[in-house]
Amino acid sequence: MLTNDTKLDYAFKILSGRTKTDNKKAWYEELPNNPFKVHLNYIWSDEIPEDPSGVEYIQYLDKYTLTEDITSPKHCVWYISKNGTRVIDIIPPIYGSVYNVRIFDNDNKEVPTGFDVSWYFDYNSGILFFEDDPSKYGLSLPLKISCYVYTGNKGYVPDNRIEIDGGSAEEVYLLSSQVIDGGNANGQ
Repeated sequence: MLTNDTKLDYAFKILSGRTKTDNKKAWYEELPNNPFKVHLNYIWSDEIPEDPSGVEYIQYLDKYTLTEDITSPKHCVWYISKNGTRVIDIIPPIYGSVYNVRIFDNDNKEVPTGFDVSWYFDYNSGILFFEDDPSKYGLSLPLKISCYVYTGNKGYVPDNRIEIDGGSAEEVYLLSSQVIDGGNANGQ
């Protein structure tokens, strides 16, 4: 039977987009994994290059002031808010190390990953989580973030032809449409 520690380690690593191989490995030492299936509205259709310089559908937020989640205790949860809407399309470092988020306090002092107060940024939800009140460790609030945000196309884009085992994504889409429409290519 799996121990509770193993179950928690597995759940945290999977939710962090990592594989689970060993309890002794930290989450960031595990291999990347993409365990979740998502709705078409969440699929980024434009390429994410290793160098985002000059890419019109990638926006850089430089020391952008975060919004505190006041429903969580002790200043432990923060997120990016633009015009009252939480931003969730933060580009993760699986596309290159330039996409690692950087966290700063209100005095623009960088808060490194190994800082005394443990923090974790969830790229899927856009949530910054601290295990304890960051102000107790000399950090001035509110907190800030530097990161890249995807603002490009989402879902199926017919003009973007991606080759998949000799066929295009459009061909795969058309075949799946035929199955959904009861096998009739005309949808009748």
